[in-house]
Amino acid sequence: MTPVVGVDVSKSFSVAFSYLKRNEPLGGSLTFQHTNEGFTEFINLLKKTEVAANQKPSIILEPTGHYHLGIMDLLQKNNYNVVLINPLVSKYERYSTLRRVKTDIIDAQKLGEIYYKLELQPVSYQTDELFRIRFSTRTLSMISKNISLLKTRTSGILDIIFPYYKDAFYDSYCKYSIELLKSFPSAKSVLNTDKEEILDRLCFIYNIKDRQAVRVNNKLNQLLEAALKCPIEQDVYDSHVHSLLTLLELIEQYQGQYSSLQKHISESICHRKDYNILLSIPGIGEILAATILSEIGDVNNFDSAKKLVAFAGIEPSVYQSGKFKSSQNKISKRGSHYLRRSLYIAVSSQLRKSSRCDEIRDYYYKKKTEGKHHNVAMIACSNKLLRIIYALLTKQEYYYQ
Repeated sequence: MTPVVGVDVSKSFSVAFSYLKRNEPLGGSLTFQHTNEGFTEFINLLKKTEVAANQKPSIILEPTGHYHLGIMDLLQKNNYNVVLINPLVSKYERYSTLRRVKTDIIDAQKLGEIYYKLELQPVSYQTDELFRIRFSTRTLSMISKNISLLKTRTSGILDIIFPYYKDAFYDSYCKYSIELLKSFPSAKSVLNTDKEEILDRLCFIYNIKDRQAVRVNNKLNQLLEAALKCPIEQDVYDSHVHSLLTLLELIEQYQGQYSSLQKHISESICHRKDYNILLSIPGIGEILAATILSEIGDVNNFDSAKKLVAFAGIEPSVYQSGKFKSSQNKISKRGSHYLRRSLYIAVSSQLRKSSRCDEIRDYYYKKKTEGKHHNVAMIACSNKLLRIIYALLTKQEYYYQ
């Protein structure tokens, strides 16, 4: 029987407990700091276990945020097999006894017992490349959320000091609009400024030397019309203008960082075949492909498409007791919400008329004709798309209809 070492991971230290075989521990627990000295102590415990069992031990631990990554890297460099267990599984096993005792040492012991009880298998290491890309795509998602929040707050201020500004610009947050708002942040500032000065500013922003150009004169007329629609008696406070200018600067900065990081992600992953396989699916662009691939990691860690669907948290939950069986079951939402969100966005794109993905679109309308709600049909399509992705990645084939 394979020896195993259970590791309960914390931020600055971890606790390890070694088993030679089931119900046969090797000494007591080891608490080691996440330092060079602490990692040396941990490796010595692994070597001691290897000598006593005449076999390299497997290591079981929970993927606790980013705290486990240092230990994973250490184990990878020393060629140890690692078993990652979902914290929900270990929590269920921990509460399967009548005793309600929880310590780091007991948690490390329980992880070793779970290894033998569930007969878990080691996972394949993700490449350093996929790890880096996953951090980048998650950072990109965070920046995108911040941009959306800033735009919402900016719109709120514009509704107060320049409510009809959006009539002049379809995209109020393009680079031309932001530059114009910096110069004329309110309707009153437009009306109190000479037309020639506004025209000069528009020519500078659009990099047009001809003052008679149709584009800048049309934009001038649209801006004046938007300003005239605003209530004349409406007060504009300095605090509103200052907040607006601050938000616009932040939006500019975030948009620049977003574009830079987006380019970096595309350049870092474009050479991978599995990435290009995902790009062959209609409705999946560069960032979605990078996000989906980095969140899945090594597809060989999943024995079936069903397990990958569970990892994404889009499998339907089941509740049945006695004669009762629930007919309204929500999805589990116990997996990667980044992967789940990316699949939902991809399906939304595939439902557009311009998309070439008839397979997903036909499946959506099939669910709708069955009387399913839009959200239910969308999740069903996300489930189907993920199964398609699993089949393509495992077979290393490109998508075709």
